[in-house]
Amino acid sequence: MNTKKDETKKEILLDAIKNDYINNDVINLIYDIVNISEFPNKRDLLKFAGYDVNKTFDTAYPIDYFRRIEEIYPDLKKGNYIFDYSQNNYGELVNINNLIVNRILKTLMR
Repeated sequence: MNTKKDETKKEILLDAIKNDYINNDVINLIYDIVNISEFPNKRDLLKFAGYDVNKTFDTAYPIDYFRRIEEIYPDLKKGNYIFDYSQNNYGELVNINNLIVNRILKTLMR
């Protein structure tokens, strides 16, 4: 159910788009948010984050590596990880959530 407040927000957003108050990067971000699938997989989230999905990565990661980090960082389970091999042969644990937040912040801080 839409409230009057929701309608006002829509009007403000539409006005901002129509009158070029927001740049194309913000429009693209909003568009991508609206069009993300209801149940995105890691590849979908990586694309949304602006990650080049043609890079070498694995959606699985070494579990013993994960367990060792978890001993000192219990919140590790709240992340959404891939193992990225694009920078070196050993790979690197990457939190997709951080990539998404970085895209949003970079876009909004321009």
